Amino acid sequence: MVKIKKSELRKTLAQENIFRLEQIERTATPLLARTTNVLIEYTEHTVEHSLGVEQIYDEILKGKFDILNENEKFFLLAATILHDIGMVGTKVDLELPDYEKIVREQHHIFSRQRILQLRHQFGFDQAEANLIGKIAEAHRKVNLEGMEESYQYGIGSPIRVKLLGAMIRFADELHVTNDRAPEIVSEVLNPGKVSKMHHSRHQKVAGVGRSRINPAIIEISAFVDDWDLEESLMEMVREIEKKHKSVNKILEENEIIIAEISPNFDVEYLVQKEVLLELSNGEKSRDEILANLEARNPITVEQALDTLSITNIIEESEGQYSLNKDQKTFRYIFNKLSGTKNDINFISSKYVEENIDSILTDVALNIYGYQLNPGEVEDRALLLKSSPQAMDILLNKQSVHTDFGHLQRLQVLDVSILGGYLQDVTINPKLAEDGEILLAIQSIENDLHKNLGSLLHILKHVNQVEAEEKKK
Repeated sequence: MVKIKKSELRKTLAQENIFRLEQIERTATPLLARTTNVLIEYTEHTVEHSLGVEQIYDEILKGKFDILNENEKFFLLAATILHDIGMVGTKVDLELPDYEKIVREQHHIFSRQRILQLRHQFGFDQAEANLIGKIAEAHRKVNLEGMEESYQYGIGSPIRVKLLGAMIRFADELHVTNDRAPEIVSEVLNPGKVSKMHHSRHQKVAGVGRSRINPAIIEISAFVDDWDLEESLMEMVREIEKKHKSVNKILEENEIIIAEISPNFDVEYLVQKEVLLELSNGEKSRDEILANLEARNPITVEQALDTLSITNIIEESEGQYSLNKDQKTFRYIFNKLSGTKNDINFISSKYVEENIDSILTDVALNIYGYQLNPGEVEDRALLLKSSPQAMDILLNKQSVHTDFGHLQRLQVLDVSILGGYLQDVTINPKLAEDGEILLAIQSIENDLHKNLGSLLHILKHVNQVEAEEKKK
């Protein structure tokens, strides 16, 4: 996880202002800790997020700290510590309809109000609270062009409120590193689909900073192994680009040059999946694979081919690559693609079509102790080629109770396959529109009805064994 630390910008302040910021931070920390215990699915908006935003200023300014005067630095950093304090809800707030939406859309306004309200606890006078509150509020939605270009504070010390508003807005958007969403928190909360994707994309971001090759570019590095995640991360980059565009003119006018935002994603594992998908539809040459994956870096595609060859997932003969056909490789490829938007494409591929019968026959015989006849294989294979859940059960949940040894166990396999298929149908009802599959289900159901007594006997037998073991 990214380690958040105090910014270099803070270190350039006079000792008195450093001390004041530390006091503000200590006062705000327990309050900011309450930003997510009501909005539990949100990513972190604690003081660590504030410090992360603060650290982003080091990348925005890149050593040119003298662009800001002493008061501007202090006001910017104080506003940064407190910019999300408006997300802390009260008991009265929780009784409001659409409370979550209200907080999401208006918390920047609440932050400014709370800074003014609590100014004595933070050690601000009225003028400081007003300026700091205004800068904190600008981290979202406020029209920056309506903010003061220069606002006199004290004697001969103008504050560029518009610039500071632009900086906090851009830095807040850029703080997307994995410290925003600790994996243990996501695991315990089990957030909804939308929040889960926000958590996931933060967890994959390794870093943000200026490019060594071209310092005018800010790079966002992330590990990407899933197509939906890649699109979500690109959406995040587009949001950052939009925010950059909204502030760039202000930054340039103040000699802060950032030309573009550039994604720098490690997609090696994702490209391996894309190579597997390509070959699942038939053997191909290296040039054909490179042409079909032209959107990817050719070096990454070459590396994926080499890795898959070395690990014996694919084989090469006379310049043509193909997938190995053994059950271990079949399972490996399925597990690589399972849960992605392309799992259904794989199980309906030519590779699966050519190999599922032998794998199903082998599993039925060696795990379930039953020799399927060709008609039985055909019916069950139809379901497997339409249902990722059923395929997962066949390949990865190959276990049968030891007390089933003397009984026919085809019913156990059939119930498992039907159960997996029905789970997928509830998600994608179109799977139930295929007439051949419906006929296959009917045939399997008929077999189950014929042997239902045997199946009930199995269940009764297992219950008796478990009851005897408990007594012992």
